[in-house]
Order: sequence, then C-alpha cells, then structure tokens
Amino acid sequence: MMLGTFVAYIITRVFMPFALKVFGSLEWTKENFMGRKIPAGTGILLIPLSVAVPFVWYDSILPSVIFFYGSALIIMGFVGLYDDIFGDTKIKGLKGHFKNLVFKGRVTSGIIKAFAGVIIALAGAFLLAVKPVEIMVAFLIILLFTNAFNLFDLRPGRCIKVFFLTAIFLIIMAYYLGKNNILLLYPLLGCILAYAPFDFKGRSMLGDAGSNTIGISVGIISVLVLPFLINIILVLVLIMLHWYTEKNSLNSIIESNHFLNRIDNWGRS
Repeated sequence: MMLGTFVAYIITRVFMPFALKVFGSLEWTKENFMGRKIPAGTGILLIPLSVAVPFVWYDSILPSVIFFYGSALIIMGFVGLYDDIFGDTKIKGLKGHFKNLVFKGRVTSGIIKAFAGVIIALAGAFLLAVKPVEIMVAFLIILLFTNAFNLFDLRPGRCIKVFFLTAIFLIIMAYYLGKNNILLLYPLLGCILAYAPFDFKGRSMLGDAGSNTIGISVGIISVLVLPFLINIILVLVLIMLHWYTEKNSLNSIIESNHFLNRIDNWGRS
C-alpha cells in the first residue's frame, strides 16, 4: 500500500521542477492572489501516476472500478486544465456560467466542466451503487465533492490541506471497515505530498485541473469505502457548503477566524 505512495511521491518530486519550466515556456500561467504570474493548471501532473499505479492492484480491486476511477480522473483533470488555460476568468461560480448559457446561449468552459461532472457522477453512481436511494446519494457525493475542492482552491495550499484531512479520515474508516478500495487513494496521496511544497510556496497553481482531480477521487472513494449513513451526512454538509459559498466569501470566514487563519497560512512562509 505505502509502496504506491512512495513511488508516486519520488517520481512526482523528481519531475516537478522540469514540468513547471514546461508550463512556463508554454505561457500556461495566471496571476495568483498576490498578483504574481505562476504556472497554472499544474494539478494535471497528479493524474498519470494516480491512474497508472492502481492497475497493480487489479487482484484486490475490481478492474471495472479501477478503469472507471482512472477515466474519471483523466476526463475531469483535462476538462479542468482547459478551463484553467482558456476559460473566461470574468465569469464566477456555477450561477454565472448557467446565466451565460440561459441568457446569452453561450457554452462556457465552466458549463462543459459541469456537464462532464454530471455524466461521470451518474456513471459512477450506477456502477458503484444498487438501490435507487444509494444511486442518488452516490451521484450527489461524487458530483458535490468534485466541485467542493474547487471552492477551497483560492489560496496556496488550502485545497491540499483539506485533502489531507479528508484522506486521513477515509484511510482510518477504510482500515476499520476492511475496505481494500482505499488503495486507489494512495498514489494520489503520494503525488500530492510531492506537489504540496510547490503549491504552499506559491510556485505553482493547482487550478481546476488539480481540484477537480482531487475532488472526484475523494467522491468516488467515499462511495466505495464509507457507510451509507455517513455518505448521507456528507451530502448534507456539501450541500450546505455550496449554498453558503454562493452567497458568502469562504476567504472572509477563514481570515476572520484566528484558528482557521493560522492553519490556512501554515507552510506558506
């Protein structure tokens, strides 16, 4: 299990500096919250090993699950990368993208991303669940988690810290319940451990390519390893998070709370 994490960590750590230079030479950059231009959408670098390594465990995890998991990461990662590089930054939030679609007939990169998320969440729900109510909850978990991590990706390291906390919870629950599907998470964990210092120091930007990849991974694995009741609770929490952030600033909440602000700033200096 930990070997997958270690291999993913080493390879990602070795190739990160070179990859950042490539992004810079392609001018795939954006201004961060401090006004500095840095490589954007570099979260796409999390995908290759996160998709390839799980095939080693085909005898412990259903091949159909491994294939779906890998396909979901690839699709959402590259749709996110397109949005990072070519998307209209003036349109904010899902509401803004849907308004453009309804009132202007304009299909934005955000709409494409949302459509891809819905299709993948539906496919995953029918693959991983059986009863109608379980299918509905699985659909919501995958869909809402995919976008939830995007909501946190507004400051260096924030999305990754939320991922680490979520990963710890999933690993503990999977160990307690004896769920082998948690193996899917280990390569991504290794990649993110290697990537994190670059993100924390503001040298690279995960972008939607990264937050989508992390979110859909967490969503799928939550369906695979967590009890139905816990997933219902998570759906309610995620719905409240999305509702709140449509009306309020997550940054303001974090920055106004001394404890949360300290955690948020940890690792940046």
